[in-house]
Amino acid sequence: MRNLLNTTTHHDDQNDFLFPAVETALNFNLGTALDDAVLSASGWRKIFGTTEDDDTGRVSDVDATLVAIMADVCAEWFLEDRPQSAEPAVVLGTDSRPTRHSLAAICIRVLLARGIRPIYGGIVATPEIMAYTSRGSYAGFLLVTASHNPVGHNGLKIGAHDGAVVSPAIASLLAKRLETAVNDPSTVARVLRAVSSISDSTVASIYADVPRIKSETVHAYKSSIGVVTFGDDLLGPERRNAVRTAITDRGFGVVVDFNGSARAVSCDREFFEELGVRFHAINDVAGAFAHRIVPEGESLDPCRAELAAIRESDPVFSLGYVPDADGDRGNLVFADSTGVHALHAQQVFALACIAELSWLVWSDRLTYDSDGRAEQKVAIAVNGPTSLRIERIAELFDARVYRAEVGEANVVELARKLRNKGYLVRVLGEGSNGGNIVHPAQTRDPIHTVLGIIKLLLTPDAPERPSPLRIWYSKVCPSTEPPVAPELADVVRTLPKFTTTGAYEARAVLPVPSLDDGALRAQYEKTFAEVWPEIKAQLGAKLNVRTWEAINYNGTDEIHGIGRTHLSCGARCGYKILFKDDTGRHVGFVWMRGSGTEPVFRVMADIEGDNPELERQLLDRHISLIKRSIDPPAVR
Repeated sequence: MRNLLNTTTHHDDQNDFLFPAVETALNFNLGTALDDAVLSASGWRKIFGTTEDDDTGRVSDVDATLVAIMADVCAEWFLEDRPQSAEPAVVLGTDSRPTRHSLAAICIRVLLARGIRPIYGGIVATPEIMAYTSRGSYAGFLLVTASHNPVGHNGLKIGAHDGAVVSPAIASLLAKRLETAVNDPSTVARVLRAVSSISDSTVASIYADVPRIKSETVHAYKSSIGVVTFGDDLLGPERRNAVRTAITDRGFGVVVDFNGSARAVSCDREFFEELGVRFHAINDVAGAFAHRIVPEGESLDPCRAELAAIRESDPVFSLGYVPDADGDRGNLVFADSTGVHALHAQQVFALACIAELSWLVWSDRLTYDSDGRAEQKVAIAVNGPTSLRIERIAELFDARVYRAEVGEANVVELARKLRNKGYLVRVLGEGSNGGNIVHPAQTRDPIHTVLGIIKLLLTPDAPERPSPLRIWYSKVCPSTEPPVAPELADVVRTLPKFTTTGAYEARAVLPVPSLDDGALRAQYEKTFAEVWPEIKAQLGAKLNVRTWEAINYNGTDEIHGIGRTHLSCGARCGYKILFKDDTGRHVGFVWMRGSGTEPVFRVMADIEGDNPELERQLLDRHISLIKRSIDPPAVR
């Protein structure tokens, strides 16, 4: 590594990378290095350290060469895909993990070698780089990130010229090109010779522009938050003022545990304070991770403790959030009269759906006829393991729920298809992971989640216009008046009752050998059918379960039915057994999938009601059936 500049910008040291000699690199086994990576619609990721917790920031010559080939494959596609009106420029940024320096330096040189101008903003959050790209005339974006994965991981998130992550189809195309490129010595030689021809002064000029680009990305993102939250029509300012007045009248404070994430140098504080929200942050130095990155379980404890402490002197603080490294995923903690509590990811998503559907009604975008039927086609797009709680919420608004395979890109693509069919899709996301996407945003964002809750709790009643909270109460408990000074706990108590395995609980991860997923699903169905009478008896007493249905998820498709003709979904497709009562209503499911981002097999159960013991028994049975199905038929 050699230092190009002596200054730092936004907590980001600016370094260049010394590439290995071509002759040396041609002896690398890049195919093996790529085998350790995960290539999915959510991005390309792998461990760059010696372990997944390695925080030294060192990148081996083999991995550096692999990243160069990755960036070159992306660069070629950017040039092919960009509209004629878009300049040959790509927005580049990083999250805050230590290997960002090397990976960004590699990407800068590769883009320049391809004749593409890197628009480098240093550390930027995922929603920030997407907002900036969508408002400019660029070929796309590259974000150096491994999202919620541990600090030793890193990778590339690839975005198109419209600011959205590339579609699953494009992601698959690029993965195939990458697999070909790493095994082609002429490609490796071409890329390394090309990057070595880029002058240090040219690279230095890209780094010198970071402060200006970073200022622009923050401004674009801040503007987009307002559009998403309040709308860009003539009534947008009126809606914003109504919420700001309510915040001023009642007071509202938010605690954030940035945990060293990219959001630490974004616009969170500025946006909330301009809206009148009191704001308090901890762990706010980008790159200084105070605890594990994924914002689940124990990772919420520091925020919970800080919220409890600050409420002793300033009780207007009632909500907190914790983002992941690139700042798109986030989960919440909240305070009530009994203390401070962490919300489960599935609860966070359910609250976001309630908030946004109620806001649609309040803003007259969702209306009903005299029989209470929606006059617009309204849908929520989710992933396969999202709790059935969302169906119950959607039913109250006369909305439909559609499901896609795991992966934010799949859910976003499903929402696009639904909009093309005339559906209004305001809110979407992966309930199993927490957070939500609010259209027209194209990625989940904890700021949107928090703002949705603020709108739900604080927007007041007006003449002939009930508040969003009153709208929700009228649907879920029509005989009950909403509280005069509502707290989030009041809304949490109204959530339809479901018991669901948490995605990051230890029991949700099943260590298994290398699998043929299709063979496993086929064997699992046979095994499940054999023990169905026992499961039916177990569930029937409490949930009145009478039948079951198998569902496979592949991209945006939900494939119903049993048998191998329905199982040809390729590796890591989600698989679900859905339980129905005697009316055909869905009352629970078990689900499984080989992880697309980590070397584990994920499992879960979801059942209606407050039934933790039944959920535990069902998950245990599910795991035992998987284990019985693994050996020998499903092992390669």
